[in-house]
Amino acid sequence: MLTKQQKLYFDEFRTVNIELQQKQFSGQEITEEDIQKAQELGQKVSENEHIKALMEAEQRLNTIMQDINRIITNPLQELYSAK
Repeated sequence: MLTKQQKLYFDEFRTVNIELQQKQFSGQEITEEDIQKAQELGQKVSENEHIKALMEAEQRLNTIMQDINRIITNPLQELYSAK
């Protein structure tokens, strides 16, 4: 279980990453300050075993969800492309 401080780091890390992705997708410039902030937060969260474990669990869940989606959609795609 995460402490309040760990949760704050995790949430801030997630927010910064989402903001960087949005900037990248919209063609906005990612500043050196943006990169430095992301790196600092990444360092903080990667040093914390609880946050690291949470991120690894999220990654595993994401992989499972992608696999389930593929299992469901592949037969449908094959069915539609056979027509």
